[in-house]
Order: sequence, then C-alpha cells, then structure tokens
Amino acid sequence: MRDPVKRQRSQRTWAAKPENRAKQSAWHKKDRLLNPEKYKLRCAKYRAKNKRKIKLAAKEYWQRPEVKKQRKIWVAANKARVLAAKKRSYKKNAEKIIKKCLDRNKKYPKQFKAQWKAKKAVRYGRLLKQPCRICKKLHGKEIKAEAHHCDYNKPLEIQWLCRIHHKAWHRVLEATA
Repeated sequence: MRDPVKRQRSQRTWAAKPENRAKQSAWHKKDRLLNPEKYKLRCAKYRAKNKRKIKLAAKEYWQRPEVKKQRKIWVAANKARVLAAKKRSYKKNAEKIIKKCLDRNKKYPKQFKAQWKAKKAVRYGRLLKQPCRICKKLHGKEIKAEAHHCDYNKPLEIQWLCRIHHKAWHRVLEATA
C-alpha cells in the first residue's frame, strides 16, 4: 500500500504543473455543475476549517494599494448602492450597534458628555466647525474636521483636526502614555 503522505505530495506536484491546471480547472467546473450540493458542502467544510486563513487573506487583499484605489473609484461611481447597503447593514445589526454605543457611553461618561455638548453647540451655532488645525484643509465646500477634546471637563474647548491628523494625534498620545 502507498504512503498517504507521498500520495498527497504527488497530487500536489501534479496540480502545480501548468498543463495539469487546465485539466483540474475543467474538472472542478464540471464537478461544480454536476454536483452542486456536494460542491457547496465541500466549500462549506473548507471555509469552516480555514476561517482564520480566509480572513487574513481577505484582509491582506483589501489592504493592497491598487485594490484600495479601485474600491475608491467604484464607491464614488456607486454612491446610491453603497448608501443602500449601509442602511441594510444598519437595519440588520441595529441592536448590536446601539448596544455597543450604549456600552461605550457607560464606560466613558466624560467623553460622551463632552462629545454630546460639542455636537449640540455646532448644531445650534454656538460653535463653528473650522478647518484642520494642522493642514488647514477644507475638503471641498464641506469642512470635514473632527472635534478633538484635550480636556473632557472643558467640552467647548476644541481643536479641529482632519481624520488623518486626529488619528496621528491619538497615536502620539498613546505612544507617550
């Protein structure tokens, strides 16, 4: 009887040859069409067995610069579809999202109150949004700066930072802490 490990190796080397890839691809296509239930079951088993591997591969794929660029172009061209998908996702996960927000608000009450007061002040005109303090950029006609609180006890003393600089600011604070 043949050694099962050697058999696996020989199968792998057979599939690695370019002339055999086409045969294998055709066989998989035929198998998928003739036995769809068996194929689905095999795929489900593979996904269950390799969850982490699949997740890492997907994460790696979406981090590629060329993929990010293409995604940005696609999102700009399909704003209505993206918005509809976000709404569907929110409706589907509304309870989880709300629970997560409430938990965060309970965990960090000072931060929540300061953010809430700042939002109200902007809404009622007592506080005006300004461009980023560091790069002074206005993103189009809209000001997309975020409010950064240095001291949550003074909710209306705010530094306006764009998303990039706000993240960088917090990275520096975490590194020094």
